[in-house]
Amino acid sequence: LAQSSDGVPSSGTFKTSEKLYTACTSTKQADLDQCNWYLMGAYDMIILYQDALQAEKVVCTPTGTLSGALRTAWLDYLKASPNARRYSAVSTIRNAFTAKFKC
Repeated sequence: LAQSSDGVPSSGTFKTSEKLYTACTSTKQADLDQCNWYLMGAYDMIILYQDALQAEKVVCTPTGTLSGALRTAWLDYLKASPNARRYSAVSTIRNAFTAKFKC
């Protein structure tokens, strides 16, 4: 079972959607930076798996997409599906990006 440095286990993941949501909706720049870096890391992994043909190509962002657009897509997904906050952050990120940035 994976566990984050703050001692919060979450079904084998380091970050829940609820914890990431807190950072992504904060008014503190450090929290927003953490949110953006997490979303960009998850995005990069989705693209890596697609490029390496390890996953179906389901996420296609327009050239020039900025991290703010990733955050907006994810927050919009959680607004439409508030119960999803109980799932892992990476699973809801993939779902959000797949819905917003269809190929």
